[in-house]
Amino acid sequence: MLLLAIGRFLKKNHGVKVQFLLLGPGGLLPQYREVAEVELVAADHPDLAERLAAIRAKGYDNAIINTCAASVMGKALATAGIEFIQLVHEMPAFLNNRHLNGTLSEAASLARRTVFPVESVARQVTATLPQAPKATEILPQGLYSSVAFRRQARETVRARLGVGPEDRLIVAAGYADLRKGFDLFLQLWRNTDGTRRDQTRTHLLWLGAIDAQCRDWMESEIDHARESGRFHLPGHVADVQDYLSAADVFALTSREDPLPSVVMEALACGLRCVVFEDSGGAPELMKQVATRLGMPDIVATAPMGDVVRMARHATRMANSALADGLRARGRMCKKVENFFPFDRYVERLLHLVVPSRRRISVVVLSYNYARYLAGRLATIFAQHYPIFEIIVLDDASTDDSVTVAQATAEEWDRNIRVVVNRRGSGSVFAQWRRAAAEARGDWVWIAEADDLAEPDFLGRLCAALDAAPEGVMAFSDSRAIDSDGVQIFESYKPYCASVAGDVLDRDGVHMGATFVAEYLSERNLILNASSVLFRRDALQDALSRCGELETFEAAGDWRLYIELLKAPGVQVAYVAEPLNAHRRHEKSVTGKMPSDKQLDEITRIHHLVGRMAIDVEGIGERQRLYREELMERFGLTETRALSSRRKNTRSRANRVKV
Repeated sequence: MLLLAIGRFLKKNHGVKVQFLLLGPGGLLPQYREVAEVELVAADHPDLAERLAAIRAKGYDNAIINTCAASVMGKALATAGIEFIQLVHEMPAFLNNRHLNGTLSEAASLARRTVFPVESVARQVTATLPQAPKATEILPQGLYSSVAFRRQARETVRARLGVGPEDRLIVAAGYADLRKGFDLFLQLWRNTDGTRRDQTRTHLLWLGAIDAQCRDWMESEIDHARESGRFHLPGHVADVQDYLSAADVFALTSREDPLPSVVMEALACGLRCVVFEDSGGAPELMKQVATRLGMPDIVATAPMGDVVRMARHATRMANSALADGLRARGRMCKKVENFFPFDRYVERLLHLVVPSRRRISVVVLSYNYARYLAGRLATIFAQHYPIFEIIVLDDASTDDSVTVAQATAEEWDRNIRVVVNRRGSGSVFAQWRRAAAEARGDWVWIAEADDLAEPDFLGRLCAALDAAPEGVMAFSDSRAIDSDGVQIFESYKPYCASVAGDVLDRDGVHMGATFVAEYLSERNLILNASSVLFRRDALQDALSRCGELETFEAAGDWRLYIELLKAPGVQVAYVAEPLNAHRRHEKSVTGKMPSDKQLDEITRIHHLVGRMAIDVEGIGERQRLYREELMERFGLTETRALSSRRKNTRSRANRVKV
């Protein structure tokens, strides 16, 4: 189930293209096929190398080996040029019993990382391997099942089982065999019977199928326990949280268990837990949770196999749980719910698998762009490069933008986070600040809701940044489209050539200050903000230094580029192919803005550049000629332009005062 959950999460949250390689068919095969393509393989098959080479040729160059049993694939993956990490969910006795020490050792020597759930498991397993892993990581797996305490389910299940309101119910779960300690659980039942001093009945419940051999050996004991009315075996159940809600204590009777998910599910459901010492990773994790919560009484341990001690702990803890009441249990659930974040677990795995991957937050800025939003999100979902998170930042739209965003995400089976402003921000650049604050990634793509992008947009920008170790931003050329998506210009290179010559005809990396001086001091050659990928910390620093940013309506991005790139030693990477589609229409900010205000903002940028004492020959004259060109294009006279600048200056002063 864990591998299935990881694959589903990578696809749904990060847009990672997933393929499952399974060593054989199983009951979950249909569910795997619902998520992604499945290929059944065998480690000893003669054409394995050829099949892995074909998979590698399709672009699958990284892998997660989920179990030690699958470690037999390690050498074959490495030979095919597929990098991988090895997850360990098993303990020494299991490895010895299945003769897996050798194959695990070989895989761990080839893996980028071998990942253990807790330190104690890593210590015990590595001690049994012929050679130490190349590199290790301690990473408790997250909780991939949504579990919550449900009062109504508690009452329903207890009534169905015949458990009274004052009775104690101890639950365990798993495939019932000797490793899981099913025989010890039967002994636990014998040691929790009522006495003359305590007529409260104690019920025991095991969730999960019973091993056939185990059932054969213990059939009479099982029958005797069930006849008492205090021992319940519902078998495999789909509604685990309902049974956990019904219980008062969770007992882990395993002799050896690295870190079963059901322990985390029990804690998340507000259950107190008792476990055998030295049984694996559960005692370590449970003690960590209890310490962090400041609730030492929610966990207890007993010496391995000491069923009498475990029974005492379980009875005492059940009594406390019943005495504290269901409200106390609800409070515990709230404290525990964020302890096992599956998203952080998978995101860390993805980083270990592909350490060079940049964590990119895509923030879609939207205001009444329901018409364009589905198409915009589609080009984001279609990106070949994995995306860390997608946020739609809606600026109090009055149309159905939010509904469209949610419906589009559902259609693509992708997760997004929608953040809705209750009141309009009044400035697109106020939304830029919000975007940088909301993002969690190291890089931010501020994607305007009406623009589009090619599928390799992010991948090409990230590749360009690989050549810019001090890069704070990367951008591509853009093509222009109208409101209906019809192409207006195939590229902005002709416009840029008047300033940059043929420099922007080819990919390149430029020093920030030089780029400002030579290519941003006269006019803005980064003509669409959607074409830019920012390093988030550098963007936030630049935003903090631009206190007047919200006084701009159109040229604020130009102002910000200058602030960002004038910092000492920074670089900007450029991709010459038009991978971004800039929609130009009358509803855009620039399209609605009066010509005299546009000229005023350009003049302000020119004055800013002048104060920077940029050493570019003839820059003042070039700026003057550009303003005159715009005045002629806009049909403005010098007198009208000057009057407008004075008016706009007073307006800006008032806004800054407020």
